[in-house]
Amino acid sequence: MGLSVRSEGDYEMAALSNRKAVKILAFGDSWLSNPGSNSSFSIAKSIAGNFDVIIYSMTMAGKETAQSLSKGGLEALLKKYENHNRDERQKFDVVLVSAGGSDIIEKGELKKLIFDKNDIKDVSQDIEQYIDKTALNTKIKSIISLYEEIISRLIKINSDVKIITHNYGIAAYMKKGTRMLGIPVGGSWIESCFTEKNITDGKIQKDVFKYIFTQLSGGLISLQKKYSGNFKVIETQRLIQENDWKDEIHLTSAGCEKIAKEIYNEGIAKR
Repeated sequence: MGLSVRSEGDYEMAALSNRKAVKILAFGDSWLSNPGSNSSFSIAKSIAGNFDVIIYSMTMAGKETAQSLSKGGLEALLKKYENHNRDERQKFDVVLVSAGGSDIIEKGELKKLIFDKNDIKDVSQDIEQYIDKTALNTKIKSIISLYEEIISRLIKINSDVKIITHNYGIAAYMKKGTRMLGIPVGGSWIESCFTEKNITDGKIQKDVFKYIFTQLSGGLISLQKKYSGNFKVIETQRLIQENDWKDEIHLTSAGCEKIAKEIYNEGIAKR
């Protein structure tokens, strides 16, 4: 029904030929645009495949997606939004941001957030004892601070801007490394971090991981309350089930479809 494009010319042509479509500027990590895969494994393209939208995709894959915004990406995003905001025919109705997850699960970063089990004096099922809360709080604050800069600067361009993001589902397969087109491209990111820290109990691994991403979700929700007219967080943690995971960090086509429909129905359609 819709279209997802990556070039200026393609967006302008699509916007002029379909003025009724919802126009979306999208920036995000591999949850939004799965690397090396077809449209069935991309949330952005799943939205375009199900709804009358035109998505100008500035999505990328890889580590430290949120940090990339502070390295020129934010200025590019703002410039793109401002330029098209001047023309009613090309004006974006929604800005879709999907960032922060890669900044946490990137191997070197995740290891900084958890303690080595051998350094814990009284090992138990208490999840919080495995987490370096100082490091986690610093990481969450840096991500939330960048989100707030995105929101505030977009509001300066257009006080009625509608920005949508989501929280992240909790990984189901800690031992299943990432794959592209079905081909393994690396070992496990998440499970290997825990084993290097001598945390081998699968339940504890998942509970620690859930705690970390629940903290990120809480930070995003606090921004939603502060910028209630401009910023909305779509809940996905309870939506995604174990069989919706393709590997430890990416969704199946069915998982992408679930997220795509939730983002559209609860965010884009209610803007």
